[in-house]
Amino acid sequence: MPKALVYTRLKHCPYCEKAKALLTEHNIDIEAIVVGQDIEPARFIADVKEKTGVTVDTVPQIFLDGDYIGGYDDLAALPEFAPDIDLSLIHISEPTRPERIS
Repeated sequence: MPKALVYTRLKHCPYCEKAKALLTEHNIDIEAIVVGQDIEPARFIADVKEKTGVTVDTVPQIFLDGDYIGGYDDLAALPEFAPDIDLSLIHISEPTRPERIS
């Protein structure tokens, strides 16, 4: 079973909650490290930089099976996490040309 390491925070982090919900929905075990509780903010920044070479100070920061993913948007953009969409239900209309104002 895949495993995710998610750096998160305790209070008011909608993207942290969305990331954890998406991982749970896909049956991925989550190890959550709460910045400011389980790890000091400076140590969090140093740990992520050491693992990725990238300096970040935002949460969530997600690692999936040891590979750095990034934040929630990066996770949600992965093909295996994209929502199942019935493309036959999508209708794209022809673009209209704007009227010229004389």
